[in-house]
Amino acid sequence: YIQTITLDEQRGLIYGVSYPVFRFFAFDIHARQTRFEQYVGCLPHIMAIDDSGCVWSTWSNRTHDLFKYDPDANRIHFYYHGLPGAKEGVNLMFPGMGPIDAMINGGDGYLYVGMTTGSLVRIVPETGEVEYLGKPTPEMRIVALEVGPDGRLWGTSGYLGNVHLFAYDRRKRTFDVFGHLRDEQRNTSLYIAHDMCFADDGRLFIGETDTMDRSGYLWECWDV
Repeated sequence: YIQTITLDEQRGLIYGVSYPVFRFFAFDIHARQTRFEQYVGCLPHIMAIDDSGCVWSTWSNRTHDLFKYDPDANRIHFYYHGLPGAKEGVNLMFPGMGPIDAMINGGDGYLYVGMTTGSLVRIVPETGEVEYLGKPTPEMRIVALEVGPDGRLWGTSGYLGNVHLFAYDRRKRTFDVFGHLRDEQRNTSLYIAHDMCFADDGRLFIGETDTMDRSGYLWECWDV
């Protein structure tokens, strides 16, 4: 099946990676056909597209190095370096998955990656250089990332019911951790975050996944 997709609306392309055979593909929406396909050996949770239109992910089930697909050249550029501590975050969900948990274009020229190790890093698309930014909590996994209305990066740290909300100030290079995401009235905690978004009025919503004993909730989050 297809584990993850990323849409390039401007070019009319859908990028994805299949499972259990990890093949990266680029699908042309208008032509309704696959324009590129290649075995890459591992799987990200979420990919992202840089300002030049290249989509980024990882390759090799041994090294988990970075690659980018250039739609203009219709080819992959393989790098021979990866994300810091990548091997520690591989296979956390299932074999071949990781270390990319969440990835977004920050709108400032950088791609930001929440790793399965719980670390936040950024990629310089022009060079492929990777910079470690920090780890908001000791927990594993940064599943969700979003640019907030205040310009900070917002995300979730942790999983399996121990999920925390955090914000990262890119100018000050500091984290604010807002605590455990829990609903005391229902006596339940957010199990695993899957994605987040801000509404036009500034409210933050997080979609939940993989709950074992109930339906996944849509969480509205605020600071108490």
